[in-house]
Amino acid sequence: MSAQAPSPPSRDPSEGALRRAGIAAALALLVVAGLWATRPAAQAQPPRELQVETAFPTTDLIVENVAGPPIELGGVPADDRTPADLLPAGGAAAFVTVAGTDVLGPALEGTAAHEALVESGLFPAVGESFSQVWEEALEQAQDAFNQATGAPMFIEETEPVEIEMQFEEINEGAVEEFDEDAVQEIEVEEFDQEAFDEFQQPAEFEELQVLEEDLDAFDAETMEEEIPTERAEALAALQALGDAVKNGGVALSIHLPEGPPFPALCVVLPGAADEVEAVLSQTTQEERDMLQLRQVEMNGVTVTAGNIPGAPPFYNFGLWRVGEHLVAAAGPGAVEAASAVSAGDGEALSTLPLAESTPDDALVAGWLDFAAVADRFGEFPAYEADWRDEGQVTVNEVLTSLGLDALAGFRGSLSVDGKALRSDAEWTLRGAPRGLLAALDPSPITMDDLPPMPAEVGAFAAGSVDFDRIYDGVVEALAELAKLQRPESQERALMENPSTMLNDLAWFDVRASLLEPLGNVAAVYSDPADGGLFGLGGVVAVSVDDAAALRAGLQRFNDRILRELPPGASEGGSINVIRQAGAEITTISIGGFFRPSVVVTDDWVVFAPTPQAVAAFLYRVDGTLPRWEPTGRWAPQFERVPDEFTSLAASDPRPAAAFLNNLIGTLLPPINEFADGPTDIALPPTELVTGPLFPNVSWAVNTGEGVRGTGYASLPVPAFAGGGGAGSSMLALPMVAGGIGLLLPAVQAAREAARRTQSANNIKQMGLAAHNYYDTFKTLPRGTVEGTDLPVKQRLSFMVALLPFMEQQALAEALDPKQAWNAGPNGRVARSVIPSLVNPSIPSGPTTDEGYAVTHYVGIAGVGAKAATAPARTVKTGVFGYDRATKFRDITDGLSNTLMYGSVHENVGPWAQGGPSTIRAFTQKPYINGPDGFGGHPGGTQFGFADGSVQFISENVDPSVLEALSTTSGAEPVGAGDY
Repeated sequence: MSAQAPSPPSRDPSEGALRRAGIAAALALLVVAGLWATRPAAQAQPPRELQVETAFPTTDLIVENVAGPPIELGGVPADDRTPADLLPAGGAAAFVTVAGTDVLGPALEGTAAHEALVESGLFPAVGESFSQVWEEALEQAQDAFNQATGAPMFIEETEPVEIEMQFEEINEGAVEEFDEDAVQEIEVEEFDQEAFDEFQQPAEFEELQVLEEDLDAFDAETMEEEIPTERAEALAALQALGDAVKNGGVALSIHLPEGPPFPALCVVLPGAADEVEAVLSQTTQEERDMLQLRQVEMNGVTVTAGNIPGAPPFYNFGLWRVGEHLVAAAGPGAVEAASAVSAGDGEALSTLPLAESTPDDALVAGWLDFAAVADRFGEFPAYEADWRDEGQVTVNEVLTSLGLDALAGFRGSLSVDGKALRSDAEWTLRGAPRGLLAALDPSPITMDDLPPMPAEVGAFAAGSVDFDRIYDGVVEALAELAKLQRPESQERALMENPSTMLNDLAWFDVRASLLEPLGNVAAVYSDPADGGLFGLGGVVAVSVDDAAALRAGLQRFNDRILRELPPGASEGGSINVIRQAGAEITTISIGGFFRPSVVVTDDWVVFAPTPQAVAAFLYRVDGTLPRWEPTGRWAPQFERVPDEFTSLAASDPRPAAAFLNNLIGTLLPPINEFADGPTDIALPPTELVTGPLFPNVSWAVNTGEGVRGTGYASLPVPAFAGGGGAGSSMLALPMVAGGIGLLLPAVQAAREAARRTQSANNIKQMGLAAHNYYDTFKTLPRGTVEGTDLPVKQRLSFMVALLPFMEQQALAEALDPKQAWNAGPNGRVARSVIPSLVNPSIPSGPTTDEGYAVTHYVGIAGVGAKAATAPARTVKTGVFGYDRATKFRDITDGLSNTLMYGSVHENVGPWAQGGPSTIRAFTQKPYINGPDGFGGHPGGTQFGFADGSVQFISENVDPSVLEALSTTSGAEPVGAGDY
C-alpha cells in the first residue's frame, strides 16, 4: 500500500470560540465581577465614554489562538500607600479587604490558634492524610475513566501518539479462529441466477468502494498526530495571577456615583500588576477587539481601558499599576475617579469615617455605609400601591416605618494582637434609635450585675436588655408599617394594633404582666455540673424589678396555656411545684422525660431544662455553692474588659479543641482504611492541642452614636461550643427552647389573628349573600327548602338558596330540591367543600367522617329548644327557622342589634343538611364554648349581624346579652359596650 499523510482531524468550530470566550471572561471578571449585567434605563444620561487615544498594534493576519503583541500597563511609580489609599472616596457604599498569605502566614504564626492546631501537629497530620487519600482517589478515578472510555482522563505531556495497525496479525487471527465444521453445517439454498442478474447494487456499496480505495492509499505501518495543549502560556499566566492574588490579597470598594443608579467597582490587587500584564499579553487579537482594549490618558495616568461585551458604552473598565500593585475600576465614572486618586489628585477612601475606624493591620475588614445606600435608593419603589395617589410605596417609607432610617452603617475587622485574634465590630446611628433599632441604645451594666454562675462555668453571655422598650419598638414599627398596607386588608389588620391583639388572645396585658416586671440584665450560661441527661444544662437568668407582678403574670400565662390545650394534650405531662432552697420551682414534666423548670426569686427569674440546674442557681444565691469569679486563667483576659459595658461573653475553647482532636482521632483511621489512605498518621496528644489556649472574651459598649464591640480569642469557636464539656455543646437547646417559649404566644397570636380575619371575611360574605338574596326575593330564605314533606333533617338547608349569591351557581343548579340532602345528585354535591363556609381556626377539617363538606357557620334561630320551629315574630325567635322566612321589617330590634350567623366548633354538620347542622338556637349556658357548640376562636367566637357586620364576642359575655341579640323582636335594651 502506498503512504499518504493523513488529513488533520476535524475540529468542532465551537471549541476555539469557547476557549477565547473563557479567556476573555476571566479577564473581564478580574475587574468587573458580575457588574456588567446591570443595564441602564432608556432615559439615563451616562457619563462620558472613554475615547480611544492609542490603539494597541494589530497584525494583518489574525491567527486563531495566537497571542497578540505584548501589552505594557501604564500607571504611576511605587509609593507607600495602602490599598485603601488607592481607592476613591466618592460615592463609596461598601468596602472589603482580605490579606493574602504573604501577610496572613507570618501574622498567624505567633497566635495561640496556630500553636494549638498547627505546631501541635494536628492539622499537618490531617493534611498529610487527606493529601494521600486524595491522590489515591484521583488515581482510582483516572483508572476507572480509562477503563470506561478507553481514553486517558488527563494528558500530561504533548508527546506524539503512535497508532500502529497490524493488518497481517488481524488476518492471521481471523484465520486461526475459522471453524470449517461450522461452515459445513450451514444449509445453502439453491442459487437463483435470474434474481442475481436483476439485483441492483445499492448506493452504500459505492461508498464502500471509495473507502476501499482510500484504504489502499493509507499507510498501515504508523500514524502520528500531535495533540498539543493549546494556550499553555495563557493558562500559565492565569495560574500565576491566581497565585499572586492568593499571596497578595485583594481590596475592593463599591460606589454609587451621581447620575444613573448603577454601581461602580474599584479593585486593588497588591503585588499583581506584572501578572495582570502577562495575562493581557496572552490575549489574542480577536479577544482584544472583543474587549475594545486601548490605552487612554486619564488624570495623567496611562490606563489600559476596555468595554465589557454587552454592557452599555459608559460601563467601561480600566487597568493600571501603582508600582507593583494593580488598580482596576469599572462602571460609571469609576476609571476617572480612581485614576485621580492614583495620581494624587483625588480623595482616597481611607479618609472616610468608617474607613478611619478600621485597623491598618486588619487581616479581614469591611464596612457598609447603609445611610448612603438608603439615600441613593430611598425614593425607589418598594412595592406598588394602587390605593395611593402616588401608586407606590417607596423604600424610604418602609425604612422610616421600621425605624431603620436611623441606621448609619456597620463595620467589622479581624486582626492579630499578640497571641490572640482580635475582632472589632460597630453599628453606627444617625438618629435616635426607635422601632426595630430600639435595642441599639442599651444602658450600661457592670460585672456586679451578672447573675451567680457556676464556679466551673464553661461559657456565658450576658447583656443589657430593655424588654418593654424593645416590645414598644416592635409594636411601633408594625403600626407604622400597617399604614403602608392596603386599607381593610388582612395584612393591615394584623399589624395595626399588635399589642391589643396579643392582649386579647392572652386575656391579660402582656407588657404589664410579663415585661415591665423584668429588669435590664439577661444572661445565659452553661452548667457543667447539673447538665442533666445529654448535658442539657443551659440556664437563662433575667433580672427582676417586681417579683410579685411577674409571678402573677406567669400564673396568668400558665392558666391561659392550660386552658387552650386541646383535649388529651395534657396526657403524659404535668405541672408540679418543688420547694427547694427556700423557693418554689415550677417544673413541667413532658412524658416524664424532659422537665423544663422556672423559678422567680426577688431578684431573678431563672429558666433551665432541669430542676437541678435551677436549684443550683438558688444555692449559689444563698452562698451554699461557690460562684464564678474572673480569676485564674480568666483574669488576664478580663483585665481588658471595661468597667461598664452593654454586653459580655466569655468561653473556654479548650473543651471544644479537645473534642475536635478526639473526634479526628476517632474518625480518621476508619476513613483512611476505607479510602486506602495512610495508616501511620500520628495525631498529637490532646494536651498539646489545648495547652496554648486561653479563654475567649468579647464585650460591647454604647458609644452614644451606636454600639461598638471588641473581642479577643485564642481559638475562634462559637461561644458555647464545648465551653463547659459535653453539656455546654448542647446549650443552644435551652436557649432555643426559651426563645420559642417567649415567642410562641406572639407567633400563635399572629396565626390566630390571620385565621380570625379570614373567618370574619367568610361571615361577611354570607351576610352579603343574604342581602343580595333579599334584594332579589324581598325576603330572607327559609331555614329549609320548600316543596317537600321530608323531615327537617333530611331536607336541603337554606344555604342552598344562597349558593348563587356566593359564586356557587353550578352547585345550585346540580341540586334536586325534591330529594333528601344526601340522595341522588344531592349527595354528590354535598361533598363539595365551599371554602367560605370553613373556619380555618377549627382543626377538625372541612369534611365529616362520611366525606360530606361541613359548614362552621350556622343561622341563629333564637333562644330555647323550640326557637327553630316557632312561628315568626314571637319573643324568642331569631332570624332563621326551619319553616319560616323573615323579612327585614320583622326585625324590629334593628338589623345592627340582631344576630344572623354564628361560628360553631362542636356538633359540626354538612352545609347541605337542614336542621341543627345549619340552624341553631341558644339553649344551654354557657352559650359560647358550651353545649350548644358555638365557638371557634380562643376566648370567644365571631357572629354576623343582620346588617352585614361581624363582631367578636367574648366567652365571658353576659348570657342575657346573647339572648337579647339572638331575637328579632324582643325589644331588649342592648348597647355595643355590652359585648
